[in-house]
Amino acid sequence: MTEEIWDSVEPVERMPSFPGGPEAMYKFVYSELRYPAEAKRFSISGDVITRFTVAADGELEDIKVVKGLGYGCDEEALRVMAVMQEKYAWNSGLHNGKPVPVTYTLPLKFVQR
Repeated sequence: MTEEIWDSVEPVERMPSFPGGPEAMYKFVYSELRYPAEAKRFSISGDVITRFTVAADGELEDIKVVKGLGYGCDEEALRVMAVMQEKYAWNSGLHNGKPVPVTYTLPLKFVQR
């Protein structure tokens, strides 16, 4: 039997979370994120929307870009998410008191500084 994967729009008792909370997650993301040269050259800015599953054990799986910008931003978003996947296990989502896999959407903002 296949394990049901919950979506962030469906109610679960507790959504998955990055260790240390959203502030720690964005601090990590933006310390890792590098504005791609190609995006800089064409003054591209905006959000790359990533989606992944936080497994019942807190591991990140099936990371993908669901809305990209191009110009190297999509690849950079995936690179940052792969580093996150290597370094951190998330706090899993809970439903009916049990850890469950939950799909999570995370926008990464690219702005030229």
